[in-house]
Amino acid sequence: MRKLLLSLLLPMLSCAQLSGVVRDSISGNPVPYANIWIEDSKKGTNANEKGEFELGKEFSNASLVFSAIGYETKKIKGNFSAVNLNPVSYQLDQVEIKKPFGNKSIKLSGFTGSWVLYQTNLNMAKFFPSDEKVLKHPYLKEITFRTVSQKEDCVVNLRFLQTDQNGFPGQDMLDENILVPVTKGDHNTTFNVERYHVKVPEGGIFIVIERLIIPENRLTTETKAKSLSGGKRILKSYSYEPTFGLLPSEVNDTWNWTGKWKQDGKEKLSNPQSYENLLMRKYHDKFKTAALSITLTD
Repeated sequence: MRKLLLSLLLPMLSCAQLSGVVRDSISGNPVPYANIWIEDSKKGTNANEKGEFELGKEFSNASLVFSAIGYETKKIKGNFSAVNLNPVSYQLDQVEIKKPFGNKSIKLSGFTGSWVLYQTNLNMAKFFPSDEKVLKHPYLKEITFRTVSQKEDCVVNLRFLQTDQNGFPGQDMLDENILVPVTKGDHNTTFNVERYHVKVPEGGIFIVIERLIIPENRLTTETKAKSLSGGKRILKSYSYEPTFGLLPSEVNDTWNWTGKWKQDGKEKLSNPQSYENLLMRKYHDKFKTAALSITLTD
């Protein structure tokens, strides 16, 4: 069964029309890995570790949304070579960071590899509510998520968000990027986060996984083809790795980033009982949730 990929349309660096840098409006320092998105679309890119970015022609007249950990979101339209983001004033009394005991652990939203048939390359936020079990084991220990990569080594960004007043993904709980290495293949990626001493808030927590559209994650594929004159030529195509797994769920607990956080409706297959949908029918009339689990400790 061929796996399905929910596509994010990306600009090609070779046809970039504009280059610039994202900076801190106060210090002037570059802001690494900032998200740059066409508002209300699935087209986006990232600044690199130096805050530098290149945009294709499809970005030229669009309303762009710039966001980064520790900074206010900013919308810009028109030509520009530099973007200054204002730092966020964190209310530290709302974010409790404390060293856990680490005596007992529990795992939430476990999954098995055989179930992961859908993939997406959108950035996702998955919500984990705080209940009695979480209150007894409130500290994040490990994050596990499904990745599929055709590239030997790449990185994704991991974030922890509080809930806002409407129950949507809200403020970052840390003011730093957590870069997680991902290896080639179709497998679970597990990352230990104990050193960050993050406690799940009473209102629950969003775990965010972001695919970074940066040169380190770029995969070039060459295909042989015939030219109009009958000769041979090499066609190059580009993609950015990895993609993330999705599972069927009765609960809509996953948000996608399209310049702002949004949720999708239930998956609807045109003919769920057909033979070709034998495996995919498990997704029919279900929400798609990130194949992501967390391990908590006391």
